[in-house]
Amino acid sequence: MPESQLELKAQSALQEFDDACDNAETDPVALGRNAVNALDELITFWNEKSFMQDAPESNAQGGDNGLRGYGDRQIQWATHEKERVSALISANEPA
Repeated sequence: MPESQLELKAQSALQEFDDACDNAETDPVALGRNAVNALDELITFWNEKSFMQDAPESNAQGGDNGLRGYGDRQIQWATHEKERVSALISANEPA
């Protein structure tokens, strides 16, 4: 799946989760798990790119440096959102 579709899928799942947290008639835990899965797909996509495998120093002179930075930002964003959603899932799961 192309990066843009993975990103859109993750953003859509996050929006559904955030909306569900405000609506008592929905299951935020299930939607949260869906969002975490979509974020994991996005993280995996970027981590598997060949230019992400090289040490950051080795890309300093290469043309992939901009892609590496973009990939790093995507991973940071997805990781942050995954941690946020995971914490909210834990708080909403029945004891």
